[in-house]
Amino acid sequence: MTRHSEEPVRSVAQRLADLERCNELRKEAQAHMAAAFEIWRACSRKSCRRSQRCAGPSVATCLSEWSSNYLDDATRAVLQAGVKARLAGAGVEEACAVAEALAERIEAERAAAAAGTASAPLLTPPASSPRTPPRPPRGVAHSAR
Repeated sequence: MTRHSEEPVRSVAQRLADLERCNELRKEAQAHMAAAFEIWRACSRKSCRRSQRCAGPSVATCLSEWSSNYLDDATRAVLQAGVKARLAGAGVEEACAVAEALAERIEAERAAAAAGTASAPLLTPPASSPRTPPRPPRGVAHSAR
């Protein structure tokens, strides 16, 4: 039975099964990304560092914390450009080309800013960064600002 298109009408159970499969694939992809970037090395959870993999409440949480705490805005933008290109259907080589093109534009912007001939920035820094500065090592006094 079809509605307006040639696609058969799917039951709620089939749609829920598809949603579950999509969630499983997302978790697998996130675990693969976390392993590829070895985010456990910078994780604040001992369980992650001990097992040398993400062992937190969810891999998505670990990836989000790692991204917001350890990647600068330019690197995050380049990674997001590559991922968005892949989600839009681009091949691996094409997505890498999109990310590399953005990285080159950002690098050119930085070089122009250093030379004093800056144009409109690609990345505008936030008014106040939510990141906290890293803590000094134990035993080292924190300098007053």
